[in-house]
Amino acid sequence: GALPSEPSKFPLSFDASYRPPWRLLFVSFGSGLVLLALELIWFRFLRLYVVSSPTAFAIMLALVLAGIGLGSVAAGAINHRSTRLHQLVPVLLLLAAVAVLLSYLFFPGEAVRSPAGAFSLASWYQIALLSMALMFPVAFLSGIVFPSIASSVQATVEDRMNSTGVTTLFNTTGAAIGPLLASFVLLPGIGYQWSLVLCAVVYAFLSILVSKRSSW
Repeated sequence: GALPSEPSKFPLSFDASYRPPWRLLFVSFGSGLVLLALELIWFRFLRLYVVSSPTAFAIMLALVLAGIGLGSVAAGAINHRSTRLHQLVPVLLLLAAVAVLLSYLFFPGEAVRSPAGAFSLASWYQIALLSMALMFPVAFLSGIVFPSIASSVQATVEDRMNSTGVTTLFNTTGAAIGPLLASFVLLPGIGYQWSLVLCAVVYAFLSILVSKRSSW
């Protein structure tokens, strides 16, 4: 007789029976929070040099997004050549901490000062230069960090859909809180410089946290 047919299964079932890697998810949350907090701090800081206009905002936002996008491409290239992308997370976070401080210390504000004063800077290429120097390095590293964290979670969860979804959830939640924290707490309370230092410290803390081996 005919063999009994097996019951059909939905191909994209969601299995939540695993134990979430809370340490990695906290790092995903923290990295999203810090990057979006930095973005607001950077934009507010650049307004000291750049005329507030739709063009200036578009250039600054475009360079941040370009940095994140190119970082994601670089992460894909690294992952294509090596399956150990997740091992780079502590190094990438530490590099991001250093980049936050160096991009501020070596910010070329004087190099683009116009005769009318720094506050009237409106040339698109000068705006792009300032934005590139201040924001692009950290944005690029952040573009590599997120896929690296997702790869780390996947190594624990062993399910691509679950790992990407839960990592994105925590990262996006942090990204939603970051600008609020920067706007209502950091900038009014401690100003630009110490806000940047604090963001660098948080990146360094996340680097230490993710490098520790623990069961949670």
